[in-house]
Amino acid sequence: AIIKLCDKYNIQKRNPGRISDIWLAITGKYLNQFSEKKISLNEQRTYRIRDFWNFIGMKISGDEALDIYKDYHNYFLYSCLPFADTENCLRRMKDHKLGIISNGIFSDQIVKLQINNLENFFNVIVVSEIAGSNKPDKEIFNYAAKRASVDLPDCIYIGNSYAVDYLGALNAGMKPVLLDRKYVYTTIGCQKIHSLDELFQYL
Repeated sequence: AIIKLCDKYNIQKRNPGRISDIWLAITGKYLNQFSEKKISLNEQRTYRIRDFWNFIGMKISGDEALDIYKDYHNYFLYSCLPFADTENCLRRMKDHKLGIISNGIFSDQIVKLQINNLENFFNVIVVSEIAGSNKPDKEIFNYAAKRASVDLPDCIYIGNSYAVDYLGALNAGMKPVLLDRKYVYTTIGCQKIHSLDELFQYL
């Protein structure tokens, strides 16, 4: 998505890998601040674009940054594709009640699921803007369990962030499983899988 944005605004990309790494670092910084409720949704969007434009040597206003973010956001939504193991895992889980807990925006999650024909696999979709709290807060996990009419200890939660997903679910009383596709958390001892195909040992 960031490469498409660069193309639209005629930003030279001598090293696309470097561009992506810078964008991911900026995004991680401000999404963490948003999750910690230090900045608002629009602030994190504005700051991400502003910092990236600063990196390429251009100054823009907050309003300009939000306008540019709208283009990026559209590219991003339509670039979100499932991993190869996703649909097979969901089909194998058809007899289980499935849900999503996200710090994202509800409409975004629906668009991504619909684009990839995955919406019908899920019984419950919980997002922070509706639940009133963000992962890793206990409240959003509690809210999701109530929405699904299940007890927290009966829930298995799979996520790819140790701090946000694994510890958040663990502290709330769920059974967490860390999805570590890129072997980032090799030194951390916890229930861990590297592919959704490995999930069924925990069911």
